[in-house]
Amino acid sequence: MATPVFRPVTMPTSFPFVDEIRLEELFLRLTINRDNCIDWLRVHGLLASGMRCKCGANMSEGVFSKAHEGRGWRCPEKGCKKFASLRVGSFFEGSNIPLIQLVEFLYFWAEGLQSTNFLILNLKWSPNTITDWKNLLSDICLEKYLSNHELIGGHGHIVEIDESKFGKESTIEEGNYQENGCLVGLIELPKTLSWSQLKVDQLLL
Repeated sequence: MATPVFRPVTMPTSFPFVDEIRLEELFLRLTINRDNCIDWLRVHGLLASGMRCKCGANMSEGVFSKAHEGRGWRCPEKGCKKFASLRVGSFFEGSNIPLIQLVEFLYFWAEGLQSTNFLILNLKWSPNTITDWKNLLSDICLEKYLSNHELIGGHGHIVEIDESKFGKESTIEEGNYQENGCLVGLIELPKTLSWSQLKVDQLLL
């Protein structure tokens, strides 16, 4: 028998367009305080607006000083009283970084402001933390593209192609020969994006 889990109740996810969010709005409205940030995430279905306990009861939101956001879910049933984080079932679950900082990082990353020095200055994160989150978002994007193949090009369409080679240059004489990888990017102007990763010996140009 499966172990019961907390069941988040969320609004339908409606991811905001980054181009529609200005820096002024980000800092003066979305991340000016914790409550504003939580409300904004809930409006877009990125945080639960309700939570059902493992026992089946609807949990109540309350103030808890030791919780990530100073708030969390508590089961009202006598003999249960289980606690759940506001982050349960969300993209942010498992992270101890404040939500405000995570929202700021996601905005910077989506806008291409990905310089490690820039992120250290503005978020006060360690280089390792920044690298981990960059890699996480890259993996998510990779998984998205691999699971949603789209044909690009065709008569009258313009497709730009670029490639980058990765790996250490080596020779057979060195005794450590390895096949290098090549990342090929293809973009159909002005919007559609696709890409593929090939080994050098598979790349025929």
